[in-house]
This record gives sequence, C-alpha cells and structure tokens, in this order.
Amino acid sequence: MPSNNTAPKSSPVPDLQRRVNERFGVLPNFFRLSPETPEITEKLWGFAQAAYLDNPLPAVFKERLFVQLSRFCAVRYCIARHTGFLIGLGRPAGDKDALTDSVANVVKLLRRPFPRGPELESCLSFCSQCSAPLGEMPAADTQMEEGLFSLASHVFLQTADAPACLDALERLLGSVRLQYLLLFLAFVRAAHYWTRVHPEIQFEDDIKQLLATHEALASCIMDDQEASTDRVTQSILDELPALRLKADRATGLLAAIVDSSDDAIISKTLDGVITSWNSGAERLFGYTAREAVTQNISMIIPVERRDEETTILARLSRGERIDHFDTVRRRKDGALLDVSLSISPLRDSAGKIIGASKIARDISGRKRVERELHDSEQRFRELADALDTQVQVRTSELRRRNAEILQQSEQLRELSGRLMVTQDEERRRTAR
Repeated sequence: MPSNNTAPKSSPVPDLQRRVNERFGVLPNFFRLSPETPEITEKLWGFAQAAYLDNPLPAVFKERLFVQLSRFCAVRYCIARHTGFLIGLGRPAGDKDALTDSVANVVKLLRRPFPRGPELESCLSFCSQCSAPLGEMPAADTQMEEGLFSLASHVFLQTADAPACLDALERLLGSVRLQYLLLFLAFVRAAHYWTRVHPEIQFEDDIKQLLATHEALASCIMDDQEASTDRVTQSILDELPALRLKADRATGLLAAIVDSSDDAIISKTLDGVITSWNSGAERLFGYTAREAVTQNISMIIPVERRDEETTILARLSRGERIDHFDTVRRRKDGALLDVSLSISPLRDSAGKIIGASKIARDISGRKRVERELHDSEQRFRELADALDTQVQVRTSELRRRNAEILQQSEQLRELSGRLMVTQDEERRRTAR
C-alpha cells in the first residue's frame, strides 16, 4: 500500500520553464505553450539547445544572424524577442558571458540592405578573395560578417542564388562549421513556423517597453519591408498548385505541337548526344525515337560533312544561333537528303548553355526545282550561245556574198564600159 506521505511529483512544465529561464535570464513566451502537452515543448526545447544554444558557433554571431534572418518572417515575435536578447533583455544565444550590443548597432544591423543582383555579385567576389577557410568567425559589424550573413540569408530563403552562396559558405567555413550553420538555419526556420501557427504568442512586457522607448528600433522591427518576402513566398506557395497545372497544360500543348510538326525537331547535348526526337524526325530520317535517343547526332551526318557538326557545336557553345543552314543529311536507308537547319542553344535555369535545339526541314523539293531551273537556264544559255554563233556565221557569210556581188558588179561595170568603147570605135570605123 503506497504511503500517503509520498511527496507529489513536480510538474514537468514549471521545471522546463525554470531551465529555460536559467538559460536565457528571462522566460520567453515561445516556451510557455501547450501545458497540456509538455512533452512537445520539451522536444522543442531540446531542438533549441542542440541547434541554437549549444551550437558551437559564437553566441553573438548566432544572435545577430537570428535577428537578420527574422527580418524575413511576417510574424514579428522572433525579431523582437531576439533583438531583446541582443541588447541585454536576456542573454544572447543563452550565453551569460556573451557581450550585449547597443540599440544603435542593432538598428544599423536591421537597416542593412539585403543584397541582390550586382550587390550580391560584389559580395561573392569579396568572399572569393578572402583566405579560406576562416581561422575564426568574424566580429560583429565587419565586412566579413556582413558577407556571411548575406550568403546565409540567400541559403535560408532558398533564392535562385542559394547554390552559389552555399558553395561560398563551404569554402569560407569548411564542411564542419557549415553543417552547424545549416543546423542553426533549420531551427530559425522552425521558430518562424512555430510563431506563425501559434498566433497567440505575444510580445513580453520587456519587449513592449523596449519598442515603446526606442522609436527607430520599433520602426525597423515593425515596418521592415523585408518581411514582405515571407508573404510573397507564402503567396507563391498558395498559387503553386494552379501554376503547376498551367505549366503542365502548357508543356502538354507544347509537346503536342512539337510532336505534330512536319519538321524534325531534335534536342542534343553539347557532346552531340540526342536527347529528344519528335515524330517529324522519325518521318524525315527513318529512325524511331527509341532508336535515336542516346545516340550521337553523327549517325545522320555524312562522313564528308562531319566537320560541319564540330563548327556548329563550337558556335552554340558561344551562345550563337544558326539560322537556315542548308546542308545534306543521311536517312536510315542511306539515302541523302537536302535539309535546312535552324539551331538554337539550350540553357538551364542559371543561363548556362547545356545543349541545342535543332529544327530540320526537308528542302529536297526546293533543291530539285533549283537544280531544274539551273539546268533550264544552262540549256537556254547554251542555245543562246549557239544562236549567237549561228548569227555571227550567217552574218559573216552574208558579208562575204555581198562583197562578191559588189565585186562582180564592178567587173560588169568595167566590162560594160569597155564594150561601149569598142562599139563607139566600131561605129567610127564604119562611118569612114
């Protein structure tokens, strides 16, 4: 029979709150939730310890980065609470020995522009010129800290520049510190999500007093334009299913257009390996898509024209487009085919050229007409040349005959003259 004198077990919730308070120096409302499910709050606290509080990255670096990343969260709790930790309303990253910062320096951090485009390129260039890996993490408010924060923010938001920023971070931090940084980013993301799904989390009294006292700081926290990034992201996520449906329809329509085209439409890598082959290509060259895809494009190029493909690939690698290039290709049955090629470079999402799209049009009919026209023109030219020769010969003959007639006429004139003289002489003799 159990003893009635057994002391009641202490509630796990107050014990957790005591541990949180001892670590931060204050009890954030973030950890006051779910009294009916203390095991969930305990697990959240465990995640906070592993990824944030006990993470070996420097405490001030973590807290300043937490504030920087919280600018992108539509809910303002995290940025306000962690700003409080940073200026001494609690302990930065739960470290009682960490130095606190001034309100002015935090305002400067919150007003730091988020680099995009040329500004990010400049940041990446600066980081690439720094010695790596870094011997120690940078001090607050230095160019190196600003560079790391910019790179981490792009990775956190998963922008189009995130892969390049991740590579730069790995170079600067090394693989171990990078993994700790990514673990920290994961917790910040989780904290933002937690405040979004728990709108009942309110500012603590010390934070309300802070914002009421420092107008510039309150403006940075409550009116930060970067918070719209989170809203835009959510809007895009909400629209994503409809956008995917539209994209699928557009892709299907494009595929149908390509497949029904009379022209051969082919895509290939920069090594000449065929990656797509439409029905028009099947009809034009005689190979099925199954036979052609993964084969080299040289299978339809006559041996004596292989140098053309080398030149074409070199021009494509430079981003050039090739329009209406008349050449000859070989069908599966060995027959040669006159075609006109239009070739464009294919680029990936980062703009890098990864292959080529080729449209081949059968111009055998046109070439046949051109040859027939050429032959006809040649025959007419030969006939005209022959006629000219005949005219020249006939003209020469007429000139010769005319000269003969003139000569004979002159001879007759002379003969007539002599006859008249003879007749006159004869009449004179008769008269005597």
